[in-house]
Amino acid sequence: MESMLDVGLADKETLLEYPLLELDFPDSFFAGYLIKNRYDEERLKISDKHETKRFSFATNNGTYKLYGLLKQASPNHKLVSSLNSRKTITIGEYSGLLNACGLSCLSCFLHFSPGLYPVDNNFLSHFFPEIDESFQETKSNIPSFQRVGNIYIFALINHHKN
Repeated sequence: MESMLDVGLADKETLLEYPLLELDFPDSFFAGYLIKNRYDEERLKISDKHETKRFSFATNNGTYKLYGLLKQASPNHKLVSSLNSRKTITIGEYSGLLNACGLSCLSCFLHFSPGLYPVDNNFLSHFFPEIDESFQETKSNIPSFQRVGNIYIFALINHHKN
């Protein structure tokens, strides 16, 4: 039987641990959820067949709590090598860079910050070809409209290395 989650959980702090990503992290790609509150923790679930990670990432927009897949990027990936070749980049330059790679960030550009570079989630298979429709696990005891969450893709670039 379905029982609605208390929307009051949206005003509650998260309970799970989101340790800050190590300072020496390798350039990586992330696919998953941006967790804002206890409500998100209760309703958003990724299938157990995937190895997930919970961590925090400090940005100019505040600290993001992330839950999802994190995999090391190839240094030869066109987006990674382009972002590593410059220490600063504007959102306009980044948009042009994405366009040159056949990508975009039209639905997620507000998350743009040095080190954390958003990519529209319709490019999920470009970065995570192993992900299929079973990625988002449904908690059958929660109504379907409360199970829906936006999947984010971020390139996490360590500008502190080197």
